[in-house]
Amino acid sequence: MPFSSRVLTRAFTLLEICLVIVVLSVIAGLALPLMHGLIAQERIGGITNDYRDLALQARRLAVEEGIPYAIYFNDKTLTLAPWYGTEKRAGKPIDEMRIPPDMDISLRNISTGRWQVPAGQAWIFQTGGICDYLEIRTKAGSCRSELAFNPLTATARETAAHYE
Repeated sequence: MPFSSRVLTRAFTLLEICLVIVVLSVIAGLALPLMHGLIAQERIGGITNDYRDLALQARRLAVEEGIPYAIYFNDKTLTLAPWYGTEKRAGKPIDEMRIPPDMDISLRNISTGRWQVPAGQAWIFQTGGICDYLEIRTKAGSCRSELAFNPLTATARETAAHYE
């Protein structure tokens, strides 16, 4: 059998390569916004879990130590400390939670009934484990989550969520 010096090769044409690039670009264009929304949802979920943990810690400390505790809401910071009757007489901070700069929080309680940006409010946990009713809204871009805290148990339930 004679060997041919001609080797058959199969290659992609320029048109096929361009078509693959276009299809991959369309898929990436659709996937990136979804990934951005999932990342924002994960970040908000993490911060809301931190709210839950801080509230349960405040309740536990108030019951165990027999003194009221409060979570103080300041600009981008939540601080857990003993409560001595006024916001100006807070005890030594026990724990602190920082809100990321690109996230915003607002609070709603029974007395006001409207959402407010926190500015020095104190969320008080009494020695019997009872706390004030409070809702916390967290926003990051177009994503938001709202938690409502049970005044008897300090447990939270998500009342609203919007993720894009």
